[in-house]
Amino acid sequence: MSLLASLPAPVQSYEAPEAPAPSAPGSAVHVKKLTKEVPPYGRRQGFVPRRVEDYGDGGAFPEVHVAQYPLEMGRPNQRGPGSRSDQTLALTVNADGEVNYDAIVRQGKQAQKWAATGHKALVPKLEQLNSEMPKPDEEEVAATAKETAAALEALVNRKQAAYIRYTPANAGGAHNSGAAQRIIKMQDAAVDPLEPPKFRHIKVPRGPGSPPVPVMHSPPRALTARDQADWKIPPCVSNWKNSKGYTIPLDKRLAADGRGLQEIQINDQFASFSEALYVAEQKARASVDARARMQRELLAREKEGKERELRELAARAASARRLEAKGAHGHKRSKLTRDRDRDIGERVALGQARVGGGEALSSAAARRDEDADGGAGPSDAAERRFRPDKGFSGVDYGAAAAAREDGPVQFEADAAEADPFGLDAFLSDVRGGKGHASEGGASSSKRH
Repeated sequence: MSLLASLPAPVQSYEAPEAPAPSAPGSAVHVKKLTKEVPPYGRRQGFVPRRVEDYGDGGAFPEVHVAQYPLEMGRPNQRGPGSRSDQTLALTVNADGEVNYDAIVRQGKQAQKWAATGHKALVPKLEQLNSEMPKPDEEEVAATAKETAAALEALVNRKQAAYIRYTPANAGGAHNSGAAQRIIKMQDAAVDPLEPPKFRHIKVPRGPGSPPVPVMHSPPRALTARDQADWKIPPCVSNWKNSKGYTIPLDKRLAADGRGLQEIQINDQFASFSEALYVAEQKARASVDARARMQRELLAREKEGKERELRELAARAASARRLEAKGAHGHKRSKLTRDRDRDIGERVALGQARVGGGEALSSAAARRDEDADGGAGPSDAAERRFRPDKGFSGVDYGAAAAAREDGPVQFEADAAEADPFGLDAFLSDVRGGKGHASEGGASSSKRH
């Protein structure tokens, strides 16, 4: 539902007055001043437009070579559209032959505005000639009369201006502009209803209220030392300012901090966090142990592989020497001769038994045994050492004794990486001939 529909219907109707209509069809306004018709195109020779009507509500004529001012545009001392330099209006009459003076009021800028030029324009027209104006009821008449009387009474009862004759005490030519008396008009100053208040309203203080309700208290009790300590409020100690420069004890500073009054709450997640750390530590230890065990196994396998390579290398070197010795002597070597030519490094690599029993021990080992026995003689050491009752078959004890007489056990240096199997030496021996090979065989038999 719109706002206009909710409003009540108007009681009275009002219509704007209009200009009086002519009573007869022949009562049109006649203009005595004739207008000049504009000649058509091609027949304008000798035509010179001088007035606004000569342009026929149009623009200038380009074929007419004179100064033209259509609608008074561009004319010097222009006074607006429709204005004339002579200020002469066209005389118009109505149907009765009376002069129409409305042109005087409606000239210039007032031409488009409605203006009341007679008494008839001020009299409202009725919608129907035979209808009468509706009269207000008695209540409305009484209310309107009451409001009018109140307004008139307010105007009449208004305080009149008072005139006061003022005579100054100091009379003189230099004082009060030389006037002996002045007449002053006293009246109420005009008050602006929209002006904000100039003074502040102060509230009156509230009076005393009702007395408080009595409360029954228990008798006062004596404070104990603990109660006094609990009620003791520590002084305020600032952590930033100390203008007096006092030395404040740490306990007072901590007491002023208020941390002792706070209840410490330990989160339950700390226990689960510690347990998770413990489980993670156990898993880390197990993984570290597994990695260490795997690393040890890898090292053992690597060591075993290196030992296997050394054994294979020693076996290849021994086979190469056997081939060399076989080619030098021309006959097959015995097992004893073959083992005798091997050095201690090859024997250890091949895992062979030591030849000669206890007699093959070095002198350094014998001296170490003597020191361990506390300086005992060789007879005691010989008694404690194991000696077989009889010798082994196939053992050349003379070769072992000759080897001991030559000197202590010596180890040969490792072959160069460029020639790990001694092929260069073998080729040089073969090129040298049999004599050189025999010398090489003799020297190899003496090799330790």
